[in-house]
Amino acid sequence: MLIQATVRDITERKRAEQEIVSLAKFPSENPAGVLRLSRDGIVMYANLQVRRSMKMWACEIGGSAPQYLA
Repeated sequence: MLIQATVRDITERKRAEQEIVSLAKFPSENPAGVLRLSRDGIVMYANLQVRRSMKMWACEIGGSAPQYLA
């Protein structure tokens, strides 16, 4: 029998997400889409409106944004 597992430490990503949310309460409450990207195209923050679209874009917070957004 073979058992294989993949473990990924997301502690730093979660900490960064919490810090961004605590610094920017207003964008999370904004009914318009709010998306923040790092200079290298990494999704740093997305409010609820944008997170719905992110599923279609096949990206997630902490991952690379689609080329047309970066």
